[in-house]
Amino acid sequence: MLNKIKIILLVVLLILGLYLGFSYLTYKNFSTDIVLENNKVEEKIKDQNIEENSYDKKIDEEVEEIKEDLPTFKEITITAAGDIMTHMPIIKAHYTEGLGYDFSNPFKYVKDLNTGADLKMANLETVIRNDREPQGFPTFNAPYPIIYGIKSGGFNLLSTANNHSYDQGRQGVLDTIAHIKEAGLDYMGTNATAEDDRTRLYDFDGLKLGLMCYTYGLNGFTAEEDFLVNIINLDMIAEDVKHLKDQGADKIILFVHWGVEYRTELYDELQNLGHEILDLGVDYILGSHPHVVMPVERFDNGKFIVYSMGNFLSNQRKEFIPSQNTEEGLFVRFKLEKNFQTEEVSLKDFELIPTWVNRYFTDKWYYEIIPIDQALNGQVQGLEVDENLRNKLIDAKTKVDNILNK
Repeated sequence: MLNKIKIILLVVLLILGLYLGFSYLTYKNFSTDIVLENNKVEEKIKDQNIEENSYDKKIDEEVEEIKEDLPTFKEITITAAGDIMTHMPIIKAHYTEGLGYDFSNPFKYVKDLNTGADLKMANLETVIRNDREPQGFPTFNAPYPIIYGIKSGGFNLLSTANNHSYDQGRQGVLDTIAHIKEAGLDYMGTNATAEDDRTRLYDFDGLKLGLMCYTYGLNGFTAEEDFLVNIINLDMIAEDVKHLKDQGADKIILFVHWGVEYRTELYDELQNLGHEILDLGVDYILGSHPHVVMPVERFDNGKFIVYSMGNFLSNQRKEFIPSQNTEEGLFVRFKLEKNFQTEEVSLKDFELIPTWVNRYFTDKWYYEIIPIDQALNGQVQGLEVDENLRNKLIDAKTKVDNILNK
């Protein structure tokens, strides 16, 4: 009996030994497989990291090459002119029986002032309503070829917010916008729908310039819908500044119709308003409406206010207007430069070019906008300056200089 028990124990021990030996070998092989698999994964990750690092390095090198190809600086030139007014004598003077209207003659001597500029703007102080006859003061309605005359002078952006914007009602606003767009020009200050952006943003290869345009009022008219004409409102201007800055605008220009007609001296109310607008984030202010040139303010931070550029084209003559300064205007030309390394934009050049509206009669009345300094220096191609014209130009220049130097 005892021997039988011993035999059973030996068999159990043998079976247990075999089981443990098999389990050990299985575990050893399994562990080896895990180690080998882990090694494979680690090698794969290592190879992947090397590949990713090589890819990232390649991308970095390509980005650096692109940066090297980019210009360090970008420079743009902006020009601006004052009021373009189509009094009835001007409308009649540019009509030829059988040929229709041609308004190119007044702008032929100022086209060169816009040469090389990127943004070239002026104030269109009239509207164009298709279903009504042309009218002069006090409720302007110009023939649509006036737009093509302005375009022939090199301009590409028109201010349409002024006290005559609603002379022909809502339809006048809409028709004017349509004709400007049809001519391939841009506009600012009036809007066809409530969804239209009141502002303009131009991207000149990385230098972003924001623009806005407002008027003090509409000669007693009230627009049927608030969005049609931008009326000066500091809260709206602040909104526009934020809107433009959110889009990355480097600098912001306000083209504004304000001030008192025929007043050449700067006064506190207008100056305070100008400073308040600059404090909202506007950088440059270009003013119109007084029909005379007003002083200019420049600031240490590069900002400026041109309070009034005066008349660019009009029939307001000193012989029948209670002002001796309505024939003159200021053509503004300035340059901005962006440093792409510092992201700073600075005012590089700032030039004020006095202009004068020449009006004379031969077979009919003719109107010509003349850049005074260029004409006196013999730099206006096709213009003959005789003694009579020279004296008028000198007188006009003296008047502008006296205002600017007050």
